[in-house]
Amino acid sequence: MEATLNRFPRTVTELAAGNRRVFVRCDECQRSRVVPSDLLAMEFGPDFDIYDGFQELRAQLRCEQCGKSHRVIDVVDSSRRAFEDVGFDEAVNRQLEFNALARARDGDRPEPVQAIRRRRR
Repeated sequence: MEATLNRFPRTVTELAAGNRRVFVRCDECQRSRVVPSDLLAMEFGPDFDIYDGFQELRAQLRCEQCGKSHRVIDVVDSSRRAFEDVGFDEAVNRQLEFNALARARDGDRPEPVQAIRRRRR
């Protein structure tokens, strides 16, 4: 990741520079693949924000085998191993990135309904 970038990568260009990959899996046939950054840039543009445009990304990416739209989309870091030490700034950026992805994924889910509790007398 570039030293001048002081936040987690959001656009297609920043994802490519930060060694992030978009990983998609089809719920229907369980086929999974990594979508190359250059393909994302051609289809959505290099300044496309993955998190703000997550619903559009979900609607456009289709399975090559069965034609259904992908329901599971992850952004993975391909430059690090699972248990490698990271610095504080990178750890904070990774957590922010994870939270942004979780919010983008849950954007189409309805808000949970709170149960009404009766007060004991």
